[in-house]
Amino acid sequence: MGAASARARTHVRVTREPLSTEVLAKLVSRPGAGAIVIFQGVTREVAHLDYEAYLPMAEERIASIARACLASHSLQAVAVEHRVGRVALGEASVVVAVSAAHRRQAFAGASEAIDEIKAQAPIWKREALDGGAHRWVDGIAAPQAGGGRVSDRRLTHLDSSGQAHMVDVSRKEVTERRARAMATVRMSPASAAAIAAGDAPKGEVLGTARLAGISAAKQAGQLIPLAHPIGLTSVDVSANVDAAAGTVEIISEVHAVARTGVEMEAMTACAVAALTVYDMVKGLERGVEIERVVLLEKTGGRSDWRRGEEP
Repeated sequence: MGAASARARTHVRVTREPLSTEVLAKLVSRPGAGAIVIFQGVTREVAHLDYEAYLPMAEERIASIARACLASHSLQAVAVEHRVGRVALGEASVVVAVSAAHRRQAFAGASEAIDEIKAQAPIWKREALDGGAHRWVDGIAAPQAGGGRVSDRRLTHLDSSGQAHMVDVSRKEVTERRARAMATVRMSPASAAAIAAGDAPKGEVLGTARLAGISAAKQAGQLIPLAHPIGLTSVDVSANVDAAAGTVEIISEVHAVARTGVEMEAMTACAVAALTVYDMVKGLERGVEIERVVLLEKTGGRSDWRRGEEP
């Protein structure tokens, strides 16, 4: 199955809005689907649950899980939506909908999807207890085929009490680390042409954005609470304008020799560079959009990863 085909057959959203089983059922409906299975996780026993998530990573991880289930169970389509924020008693916090030609495939795919989401997605929940107290709930490992639990699949950024903490990387091997990321800023063709011509109200946009991105990469450990401060060996940020399309594409590449990766540094560089483009051009147009900030690839550490090569 091609990456484009898998993306077209999956839907993932992490949202503060209420969830609808009817909407997700329609999203996975296909002419060849003889079975649609929907799982709905609902708040029980407590007045409410509070969910927190690192949204870009949560959606990307859930999408990867959905695509893996799509392939391994020969599913027609997969749709997943997960709440963040406060979810009251009786309300749905997560809905997984899958469709398949036969019911066994659908049941198996839905079961695996929710198990893996609970084990892997960077989403944390806090229970409301009596007397106004709260308790963070421990992460749950995904089940093995034999019914056991995979101990190394627990959320690494939670300690034994369920509190978020910085991971100890002192025992990891020092290797050369590299990451590339991209941001896309969308605007009118007229605003993009002004940037390309150097006619923006605040001056030269691309050079300023490039310097902002480089500076931001070096400060990622201070901006992101659980990220490690890393001594970077190089940071490069480039920006290209497509005036006809009304876009500015920003690419960052970050290198280090370290015990942990530099993905956050690369993405922070792109995010701040994109914000700088907005700041520099807002005198021309207030409707500029930062369309996306994504990791393109990372190398070093336990494994390499490239966008488009996910299962």
